[in-house]
Amino acid sequence: MEGQKERLGLDLDGVIYPWQEVVYDHMKYFHNETRNFHDFWRDATEKVFTTKMGEFWLTNNLFYVQRNIRPDILDTLNCLSQFYDLFYITSRVKSAQRATRYWFKVNNLPRKEYLYFSGSEKLPLVLEHEVDYFVEDRIKHILELRNYTNTILIRQPWNEEIWDEVTTLDSVILLPELLGVGNGQA
Repeated sequence: MEGQKERLGLDLDGVIYPWQEVVYDHMKYFHNETRNFHDFWRDATEKVFTTKMGEFWLTNNLFYVQRNIRPDILDTLNCLSQFYDLFYITSRVKSAQRATRYWFKVNNLPRKEYLYFSGSEKLPLVLEHEVDYFVEDRIKHILELRNYTNTILIRQPWNEEIWDEVTTLDSVILLPELLGVGNGQA
């Protein structure tokens, strides 16, 4: 594998795209949500996958394209792409695939040709593409992947019970520092 870059896998929602913020803003505006973001998502995370409201959030394509990528996150991805082969692996629902590809194109993400939709399990794609590191926000996927690749958790209200068990960052923009790349380091 000499001369080949290591492979870095990235989840989308809660890692590079603020899907949960978009949903929360929708709930505040249209449903008079009064809890703060942290409390709302700590309580709502499991409902996303088991209720009609959650189904609406998951299948409404507007939630996946509502915001452009933050410039600092795009800069981070561009930096990382100089040192790693980037793979984007998401468990977004099938109906969101077209909107997701559109968002990638409009936001000009590096290595957008390596966007994969995993269904409910990411492990098969992580193994198939021999991903060396995977950045994730959901406990389910961290637990699924941690024995097969180096997992990095992005700190969110819905994953606080494992912050002390895995490498945890406050933001994806801290990845270059953690991995020792960028800013003249290699």
